[in-house]
Amino acid sequence: MSNSRCFFMPLLRTGDILFNAVVIQKRIVDRASVSDALVAVRGSVGGMARDLFGHNVTEISANLLGDISHSDRLLRHHTLFGVFRHALSDPMIESWSKDLKAGRHLSSLQSLGASPSDLGALSTPSLRSCSACIATDRDLQGFATWKLTHQISAVDRCPDHGTLLDHESRPIGGAHARIWPAHLPGESVGSRPQHAFLPPSDGYAAYLRLWQRVLTDELPWLKPSAWIQSMRAAVSRLGGIDAAIEAIETDITLAWGTSIAAISAALFLDNKLNPIREELLLKSRPRDIARRMLLHGSLDRLGLDLFGFAEGDQRELLLSGPAERRQTPVMNACTDRIIELANQCGLPLASVRLVEMDSGPAHTAKSIGVSEDSFRGFAAIVEEDVLRNLMDFFQFSARSWVAIEIARRRRRNGRQLTDHAA
Repeated sequence: MSNSRCFFMPLLRTGDILFNAVVIQKRIVDRASVSDALVAVRGSVGGMARDLFGHNVTEISANLLGDISHSDRLLRHHTLFGVFRHALSDPMIESWSKDLKAGRHLSSLQSLGASPSDLGALSTPSLRSCSACIATDRDLQGFATWKLTHQISAVDRCPDHGTLLDHESRPIGGAHARIWPAHLPGESVGSRPQHAFLPPSDGYAAYLRLWQRVLTDELPWLKPSAWIQSMRAAVSRLGGIDAAIEAIETDITLAWGTSIAAISAALFLDNKLNPIREELLLKSRPRDIARRMLLHGSLDRLGLDLFGFAEGDQRELLLSGPAERRQTPVMNACTDRIIELANQCGLPLASVRLVEMDSGPAHTAKSIGVSEDSFRGFAAIVEEDVLRNLMDFFQFSARSWVAIEIARRRRRNGRQLTDHAA
């Protein structure tokens, strides 16, 4: 067997990141360099990518375990795919998985409704470790491994031990930093960043217990359909949006012993609006899974049940109006297609109401929580027959986003015909 392939690999336990395989190849198998270790693990240097989302999972499965059939297990138990999949519908999980296994690297941002500027809010640039986990690993197997949940920006304490995480290896490569040095946990502990850490509290303990389960359990209440129902039920039972925000904020402040602003800053929950308001208004995307976990604890303490049914027909989640009165095969097909395209574009959960929104692109975009440019990009990929059926069945006005998109295409097609004739 060629030395360019892995020929020794201790078991990666659930929650160990794939980079551990590179470190072990470098340190235990004694590869000459990090590049050699990367080639052994995934067949190429691959741009020195970190593989936190599993972008090279097919190659890693083949080189590491000898068979690409292990790709799904590696994605679910060793990458951020296994974390954020809980906030996706089943079709989107399948689509994202296929993209990752095909090496389509941009699929992660699109699936999560994120942009490159959001990466720092998803995972930390430096590897982080827990001193208690290091001690446990060394007793168990003689060396420590890097844990996936320790690298999630929305967690600054170990979910298993509650200890503050230590910042260790920063990426190598200067201005184009990608992969980390081949260090084992505990070998390069540096000073922690100078920002206020959240104090231990009952609220934080409940939040960390959810992160303990994220790679081992199914969390159906995080699914889009279930979360939409839960948010609507919370608003209804707590007396409206403003009353719900006040009740939840008061509960979280008491349970965590600090303000919503402090929690948002420490756990990277900040956005244009208060994170509680954004969730209740369904301006939530899969990237916002930490916010949903924050609300989970509060709703539980307030005695409000979370919906946890299997992913169902999102047409049932429409609020009211024309969409509720017209149940025809054509209408259902149009609604399904709008929801499917919105999911593909990473639009917030509020996009489930698009077939009810008889407003222009700017107002519609603001209502669901995206920029106008992002919404226009979504509208531009909706098929012509879907738009026309929406006009017919939902009776959109001339000022609606549907009518404006149809008019834009007519103008474009007219210019194309003129140019062709010339």
